[in-house]
Amino acid sequence: MQKNMLLIGETIENKLSKSSFDLITFIRDIAIINLAKTIMIIPGKDVRTVSEKINQKEGIDTLALEHDSLMYPNPLLLAKALISVISKKLPAYICLSHNMLNCQIAGILAHHLSVPCISAVESFSESDDGDIIFRRSIFNGKLKAEIKPQHIETVIITIISNIPSNPSPIKEFDNRAKVMIEKVYAQENNFIPINIKKREDNDRSLEEAEVIVSAGKGIGKAENISLIQDTASIFNHSTIGASRVVCDLGWLPYSKQIGETGKKVNPQLYLACGISGSTQHLAGIKDAKMIIAINSDPQAVIFNIAQYGIIEDLKTFLPILIKKYQESLK
Repeated sequence: MQKNMLLIGETIENKLSKSSFDLITFIRDIAIINLAKTIMIIPGKDVRTVSEKINQKEGIDTLALEHDSLMYPNPLLLAKALISVISKKLPAYICLSHNMLNCQIAGILAHHLSVPCISAVESFSESDDGDIIFRRSIFNGKLKAEIKPQHIETVIITIISNIPSNPSPIKEFDNRAKVMIEKVYAQENNFIPINIKKREDNDRSLEEAEVIVSAGKGIGKAENISLIQDTASIFNHSTIGASRVVCDLGWLPYSKQIGETGKKVNPQLYLACGISGSTQHLAGIKDAKMIIAINSDPQAVIFNIAQYGIIEDLKTFLPILIKKYQESLK
C-alpha cells in the first residue's frame, strides 16, 4: 500500500539546517519501501530559492511556507500554519528532526490533528506485512522499544540526527517533482522573533577542546561540579561539559550541554562522569577519538561505546585520580 510522507524542514535566516538534510537521508529507505510521494515543507521569510534547490537536488516536491515572522525559529506560528496546510490532506507520516523546538511543534500537531506521535526515532525496519516498525531507546538507552502503528492513517515521528545508518543511493532527479509557494496569512502571532546571535563567551572551547570532562546526573549534586572542574584541570586544552539533565537542573549553563539538542564535539579524549548514555547524548560525542566512562552502574549504556570503563562511584574515583596526579608533580 503506497503512502505519502511529509517532511518539515528547519531554517534560520532562510538557510536550511543540517538536520533537515539528515532527515531526507533517513527517510530515503522508507520512501523506497512503500511511499508514493515525499514532500518537504520549508518554512521561512523568503525560501523559494532554497525550495527550488532541494527540489532539484533530491527530486522531491517542496513547499515554501512563507511568513515574515518565520525568518527565525517560531514554533507556535509554524505549528498553526502547518495545521492549516496538513489538515487539507493528512499524509501517512509527518517527520521532523528531533530537537526541543520540533518536539513542541510535534506535540501541537498531534493534539490538533488527533494523531499519535513517536519521538526520538533512531531506526526502522519493514515488517513481514510491509508495515514500518520504528525503534527508539527507553530507560536511558538500556532498552530498545519497537513501535508499529496499528490501523492508523497518520503518525508524527521525530527523528534523531547523526545516528549511523546505511542510506540508499540518491535517486535520480524526478522531473515530475514540483516547487510550490504558499504564504501564511491571518495567523495569530504570539510573538515575533526579531534577532538571533551566537554567545560571545569562552564556551566555544567545547568545540576546540582536546579533552572534555563531562558531568551527568550521577555526580549527585551541584556541589560536585568542582570535582569535574578539578579533573579537567589535570589536562591541557581541556574544558568541562554536561548532559542535558545537568543543565536542566541548573548545575551548569545550557552552553555546556553536549548531545543532540546541545553541542556536538570531537575531542581527543571524552571523560564521561556519571553519564548513563542516552541516545541523544551519544549522538553528540560519536566523533570523540577516545571515550572513557566512569559510572557505578555496570549496565550503563555508555560502556557499550567507551574504549575504557571504570565501574566506580565517581565521588570515590575522581579524588583519587586528582590526588595521584598532584603527587606525580612533586
